[in-house]
Amino acid sequence: MDRIKINKYMKRFCSFLLSASMLTALGHGIFTTSLYAADDGSESEPAIVFYVAPNDNSEYKGNGTFELPFSDIREANEAIALLNDEQRSGGVTVYIRGGDYYQDSTLNFDVSGAYGAPIVYKAYEDEIPVINGGRRLWSDGFRKPEASEVACIKDETARNSVMVYDLKSAGLEVSSSFEFYYDGNRGTLARYPNAWNPEEPPLQLTNVAAVGDSGTSPFTCDADEVISTWHSTEGVLLEGHFYIDWIQTSAALSEYDEENGRITVSVTSGNREYREGGRYYFRNVLDEIDVPGEYYISSEGLLYFYPDGDIADAKITYTQNTQNLVEVNADYVMFDGLTVENAGRSAFTANGRGITVQNCKIGCSGYYGLDINGYDNYVYNNEIAHTGYAALLMRGGDLTLGIPSNSVADNNYVHDFGEIKTVYEAGLYGYGTGFTFTHNEVAYSPHLAVSTDGRDIVMKYNYIHDVCREGGDAGAIYVMWWSNQGLVFENNFVCNVYNMYKYAAPLGFYCDDGGSGRTVRSNLFYNIAGNSIGMGGGKDNIITDNVIVKGPNSYSASLSYDSRTWYDDWCAYFVTFLNEIAPYRDILWDDLFGEAGYATEGWAMRYPRTMFYKTTTVRDYEDRYMSYATANVVLRNNVVYPEVNAMYISRHVEKFATVRDNIYLTNIKQFGFADFENGDFTITEDSLIYHDIPGFKAYDFYEMGRQKILTQ
Repeated sequence: MDRIKINKYMKRFCSFLLSASMLTALGHGIFTTSLYAADDGSESEPAIVFYVAPNDNSEYKGNGTFELPFSDIREANEAIALLNDEQRSGGVTVYIRGGDYYQDSTLNFDVSGAYGAPIVYKAYEDEIPVINGGRRLWSDGFRKPEASEVACIKDETARNSVMVYDLKSAGLEVSSSFEFYYDGNRGTLARYPNAWNPEEPPLQLTNVAAVGDSGTSPFTCDADEVISTWHSTEGVLLEGHFYIDWIQTSAALSEYDEENGRITVSVTSGNREYREGGRYYFRNVLDEIDVPGEYYISSEGLLYFYPDGDIADAKITYTQNTQNLVEVNADYVMFDGLTVENAGRSAFTANGRGITVQNCKIGCSGYYGLDINGYDNYVYNNEIAHTGYAALLMRGGDLTLGIPSNSVADNNYVHDFGEIKTVYEAGLYGYGTGFTFTHNEVAYSPHLAVSTDGRDIVMKYNYIHDVCREGGDAGAIYVMWWSNQGLVFENNFVCNVYNMYKYAAPLGFYCDDGGSGRTVRSNLFYNIAGNSIGMGGGKDNIITDNVIVKGPNSYSASLSYDSRTWYDDWCAYFVTFLNEIAPYRDILWDDLFGEAGYATEGWAMRYPRTMFYKTTTVRDYEDRYMSYATANVVLRNNVVYPEVNAMYISRHVEKFATVRDNIYLTNIKQFGFADFENGDFTITEDSLIYHDIPGFKAYDFYEMGRQKILTQ
């Protein structure tokens, strides 16, 4: 459903204060500090205040006052470092005035505050300070090209709109590792076909043949006829999924045989496999500039850019390094209302305890958006977008001792991520133990929305939509392995998960390769191409009270539970440890035994059922159904529409699982939705569901998604 329609029905969040609020996090009971909390709970002014405002005058010297502010954030950091502990004990706030703060290298924050007295970097009133990692390309440096320079551009509108900037003459280094951004977006290296256009799907490899005996790169294939329309093939690149949907391939067009209609493709690194029908597109083709935001850089350093409107109104930057933009190595530091963008590598990395990042806009990065590690960290009401890899990563906790991170990500808008590495880069990612993700909106990506490699992670009230747009064997929420125990996925709304190919349809919640110890409860799934809930074997999984509604793009079973890793089913080789039956991969055992805390007293108390996996995972040809081979799988109280192709459960799962009280509706009106046509999926009190499933626990639709819209 359309995000605007969904948000129309969501209540506005009023229990959080923008600058602070002591939050008791869902599921963990953790606390984040307010700016300066007095004993009576009120907020007091910090003891020390500095001001920063951009100033290009090299002779200007500020002292950090409102009248004479520092001209750079580094100056404020140096001033804070000179304070003694007593001076900092009352708290420090740095008010940052609006404007750009250009960084030629990483901006470091390494001085700690204290609990109740953090060091705060805060936008002054409603102004927008921008920590900018790129070099600004001012409009007066662009020129209209000569007609002969752009004659090869096929699209007439683009040909008449393209502007040229001489990067080398401006003293800028040119490198394929640098990033180009405009108006908060990543520039698109001129490509064919264009992205996300169902009318122009990716090309397919045809009549592929190896060069030599290796069977991998280089290889030849038929040349698409579009190549014959280009003025040159020099520097042309290929990108896509040459072999399989979840492996990305980057290559170069090394030779074009026009007479025979063949090209030679060279993959210089990474996966070099390919197959007939593999998907790809061309990049770095000046002739194919036809969409605003596309660009091309010649070997002479000339930038050709198609702006979206008047070039004078565009904010254009080009990075000059591959460093992180902001790095925090400190405790009790708060960042409030800042924009951090145009990074060669990650936009914002943080390591410490009690770090708060709120009301910020973070993105346009070559790598991650916000990567935060440690304990008691709080990420609230930020927009994180246009990242090359994953968007928001939460790390922390002690996996050996089982000490939770107690960190929270709440009310963030995460979108347009995985723009460079298009597989297995999530919008929300948890690594470690003890995180809570609540009220986030995650949208628009080529592959996953949410993934974890950790334990005891709670995900509630999130709104996830329009993801897996290029993925096949993928899920909007993707988790796997035996070791990642204690995941709770509850009261979330997942919708519009499909690709344009109808190939290996992406799933909603995908518990892959024997994933175990999951609770999937009271969620709403709508218009998922593949299984709304797909369980790839696994044990101790509780799937209850979910509502699944197929949509116009759905064409697989709504709920599926196969028995890979159980007995002699497909992928049973994952657990051959007991039987020593080839192949000896032992993937799940290796993963479990590799956990630092596995088999310790703390682990046995927290995840007791994993200690029985040796006796409950068998592949025994003599006595296949052993009485102690229990799995504690519960599939109960789920509601599915329509009843056709509703649920697939392996016969092995049926023997040991609790499968009951699931209903399959024949008419959408039986749900009792408040206003299905306009996007209100609230289940009203007179719904048939409550009659057929006494005790059914419906989701709270009004609580799903962001509860306070980012205003920056």
